[in-house]
Amino acid sequence: MRGWDPLLTVLKAEIDTDIDPIIPFIGAKIKTNIKSGKVAIERRYGDLWVGGKKVIPHLSPCQKNGVCVKGDVLYKELVGRPVLSACILDFLLDHTDFIPESWEGKGLGSSRYIWFWGTMYCDFADRLCVRCLYRGSVGWSTTYLWAGLVWGDIGPAALLVG
Repeated sequence: MRGWDPLLTVLKAEIDTDIDPIIPFIGAKIKTNIKSGKVAIERRYGDLWVGGKKVIPHLSPCQKNGVCVKGDVLYKELVGRPVLSACILDFLLDHTDFIPESWEGKGLGSSRYIWFWGTMYCDFADRLCVRCLYRGSVGWSTTYLWAGLVWGDIGPAALLVG
């Protein structure tokens, strides 16, 4: 448990989204990466804000009510939407106090995976993958998943609103 009240504490920083994010595995290359220069990142009122806009975990209608959707279909649905770059994910891993408590899984042993679709990676065969942030048994961590696999209701996209 944190030693401060997240609803009363405001955290502020600035990050450069023009830098390349961490590569998830040997041989991976960045295929696409949304860059928006230096942006303010804040944790206020228990929520995450990037560039003055609130970040929400967004589920596609195809992911609700126990239904799963293939990642490549979800990726096409998210093109043009204000999804976040993995630069934000890398910052959050280094500054976990910025991560909203609402992003944690509900219940013992459950995890929620917040996906950062603004950066797509590929392997030698040009298969796409995307990284996520999740809270495991030892704290916050990251992993990746191939876009050809499926996403369910524990896998929302980090999306800007407002």
